[in-house]
Amino acid sequence: MRRTAPFLAVAAAATIALTAAPAAAIEPYQPDAMINPAMVGWVGQDVIGTDGADQEAYLGITVGGVGDFELAVENDGAFADRFRFDGCASSRGYKVRYVIGGESVTKAVRNGTFRSVVLSSGGVAGGLHLRVKATADAKPRILCDVVVSSSNAPAETDTVRARVELLP
Repeated sequence: MRRTAPFLAVAAAATIALTAAPAAAIEPYQPDAMINPAMVGWVGQDVIGTDGADQEAYLGITVGGVGDFELAVENDGAFADRFRFDGCASSRGYKVRYVIGGESVTKAVRNGTFRSVVLSSGGVAGGLHLRVKATADAKPRILCDVVVSSSNAPAETDTVRARVELLP
């Protein structure tokens, strides 16, 4: 079982346990971002990419409804690291918020300044929620990318995508 850690002290109870297949070669610094739509199952574990296409999670909502995605990161690098989250913003018809332990961290995620706790190699931090609410003027869908980068090697990134579609 992997060691887990919360993103912030306010989320001390928000931990997850994941297992990973052994990698052929371990990079010094490498985030592995994951997304879980409505607590259905994790998408993106052991998949590294920069566009979110292979790490997309889907939820359908009605006007006034909220789609909830949990975000997590695993340290797939060889050394301890912290990871920065930079996520999409609200757009016409959709209000986007980032929450952890009941506290809004939207501004920090939007600015790319929200960071995980220090994770040792193989460590996992979870409990950050991406919440998307559809308003009356919502378009048929929104794609919301969240880029996770290494604090020690910012060029090392992994991107997950939330896809929210408006239901009739």
